Amino acid sequence: MVFWHPRGYATYRALENAVRAWTASAGFEEVKTPELLRSAIWEQSGHWQNFRQHMFAFSDEGKSAAMKPVNCPGHVQIVKKRSLSYRDLPLRLSEFGIVHRDESSGVLHGLLRLRQELREGSR
Repeated sequence: MVFWHPRGYATYRALENAVRAWTASAGFEEVKTPELLRSAIWEQSGHWQNFRQHMFAFSDEGKSAAMKPVNCPGHVQIVKKRSLSYRDLPLRLSEFGIVHRDESSGVLHGLLRLRQELREGSR
């Protein structure tokens, strides 16, 4: 994980604000999803079965949960709670969400891929 010093973080925030302005002008709605989700959500998305070995998993009150390695399953939960019609399409959600992946050091690449990574948007 990165320690952001003042000038580096100021640059980071400027880039984040530029992306935020662009996504808003392109019709994206910004959302925020939890970093820790129950395994049932990961099972529904297929991540639990296919990527479990790269997820930081925990037991919470006897129920399994994991830190999110991607944003999209959280976005699916938001969409499921909304009453949408075809008039609401295309639905564009954006998130500056932190995702966590347990990857080997050879997979990591500078600031692009860390054990903590900032990801924007749902694709």
